[in-house]
Amino acid sequence: MAAISKQEAEQIRTKIDAVAQRARSDGAYMSQFKNDPVGTLRAAGLPDPAIVDVMRDEGMEGEVAGYMRSECWLSCPCTACCVTSF
Repeated sequence: MAAISKQEAEQIRTKIDAVAQRARSDGAYMSQFKNDPVGTLRAAGLPDPAIVDVMRDEGMEGEVAGYMRSECWLSCPCTACCVTSF
């Protein structure tokens, strides 16, 4: 997969942050995320490679094992640092 631009990476981080903020303030949304993290992240507009990174960062590798990659798609230290408080 080709590298993404800094602008695209920032847009993805913004979407991840929005998911994290909503999950912290909305119990029903938090439950939705826990019950269907992939569906919730897709609904938030994240591309599949970014979803894999979030799932890996959150310790949910087993749910996306078929899609795992050894490198970070966004080429940054942590794509989901704002989500880790889930």
